Parts: sequence; structure tokens; C-alpha cells
Amino acid sequence: MKQKGALKIIDRVFSRRFQREGIQLKIDCHNHSVFSFDGSCSVEEMAAAAAKKRIGVFTVTDHCDVNEYAEQRLGERIPASLKAIRTAREHAPLRLLAGVELGQPLQDIARTEEILALPGLDFVIGSLHNLAGEQDFYWMDYVALSDDELFFLFRRYYTELLELAEWNRFDTLAHITYPYRYLYAQKGKREFLLRPESFDPLAEQIFLTLIRNQKALELNTASFRTMEEVALNRRYLEMYRGLGGELLTFGSDAHTPDRIGAGAGMGLEMAREAGFTHFVYYEKRNPVQVPLDQWEDRETIE
Repeated sequence: MKQKGALKIIDRVFSRRFQREGIQLKIDCHNHSVFSFDGSCSVEEMAAAAAKKRIGVFTVTDHCDVNEYAEQRLGERIPASLKAIRTAREHAPLRLLAGVELGQPLQDIARTEEILALPGLDFVIGSLHNLAGEQDFYWMDYVALSDDELFFLFRRYYTELLELAEWNRFDTLAHITYPYRYLYAQKGKREFLLRPESFDPLAEQIFLTLIRNQKALELNTASFRTMEEVALNRRYLEMYRGLGGELLTFGSDAHTPDRIGAGAGMGLEMAREAGFTHFVYYEKRNPVQVPLDQWEDRETIE
């Protein structure tokens, strides 16, 4: 609880500094609407909230976990999401783009191909919320697992993440520290011996695969929940950049208007310190650069 409070203070300091320098959040490429199973607001409400925060490019990327295609009624929800985005775009006070968060795409290739064939997609996020045959990392009881079981679970995660990277049909690879969100949330119950450094060889292969395939890595600020997560995201960002990575997307992973752009100050500072000079957003599946030193008024990129 104390860590979360500290993180909010740190991000507020960064945000105020960027405001003093005349820099505002320019893009947010990972957001959810009512068409996500865990969303609650319309596309219009989310876009209006983004515009109030002076965001110039806003992408709605509703959940499409293909391993739960029927349960989540994705055959109805994703086309409805794309239609709502097209409708809202006509009067949106910003550049509103249509995306999808394609979860576990390799667990049902046929359904994945159906989604990718939908017209009007600007942006495809590749993500991994659960391993094949397992529940979402969100629901796991990590305390009940032995340290050996945790090691093999996380090694499977990195291995399946590498397979996802090699598949190469997405634009950015999302929140690669996803399972750590929930592991660290339970660390007060017992000490975990698991160390992310154990998986550095696999993480390096993932980043090299993204670079070779000219795919982006996502800086997902919803992962800034504990100091450990912030440190791990910073470390991975530096590793990716050090290997030659240049394509970086920004996503707050907002499910409600108040979370849009959350963590932007810390994220911008982290990207700069790692050596990045720009973020990218995707339009019609093509990357568009936004230099970090030009994140001023949104009119400059509209």
C-alpha cells in the first residue's frame, strides 16, 4: 500500500515537470471500452476523457482473448467495437484509431485469423494473459506454489512469449511483465525466491525477435504497481534498447476514463533514460513516429 502511494507521488512529480516544460502526453495506444469483458465505458466516453487530458492520438484496443472466443462473445463484440470506433471518429476531438488486444492468439489460430481479417484495424496488440491450458495469471495463488513450481511456470511464460514473438502477426508486444503484477501483489504473504534475471536469456531472445521482425515493444504503465515492477520494466526497456530496439509504443491500459494516460510522466522519463528518442503509434498497421521532444500541444500532430 505504501509503495503504491509512493509511485503516485513519483509520477505526479514527473507529470508536473513535463507540464512546466510544455510537454503533454501525446499518444495512448492501449485502452479498453465497454466492448471489453472488463470495460464499462463507451468509446465516446473514453475518447472525450482522453481529449480532456490533451491526448492527440488515442487507440481503443478491446480485449480479444481467442481462447475464450465463445465465452466472451468475441464474434459480436470485436466487430461492434470497431464499428463504434468508426462512428465516434466522425466527431471525436482527437485522432481516434481502431485496435484490438489479441490475447493468446496461438491458442486458437482459426479464430485469430478471423479477427485479423476484419476491416479497419489500425493496430494489433499481441498479449499473453494465460498459458495454454492454464487460468489467467490474475487468478493464480502464487503462495500455494513451491519455488520450483514458480520457476517452471515463469519459464513457460517466457517460452510462450517467445513463440508469440516469432509468430509475428501483431504490431506491438504488450505488458511482458504481466504475471509479475500478481506475483508481487502476494509477496507480503511469503518470500519468493524467483528472480527475473533467471530468464534473461529468454527475454533477450524475445527482444531480438521483435527487432529482427521490426515489431514494437509496449511500455505499459499499468505495470507500474510496485517498485519491483517499475524496476523490472526499466531494466527490460534498457535491455531492449541496448540490443538495438527502436520501436516503442505507449499504453496506459486504461479501462476507465480516470486511468487514461496514467503513469505517463514516469513512462516518458524512463523511455528517455533508456535512450529512446520517440514513441510510435500505428495507423493502418504502419508505425508513425512521435519524437519525445515534440510532445507539446496536440495540434502539432493532428
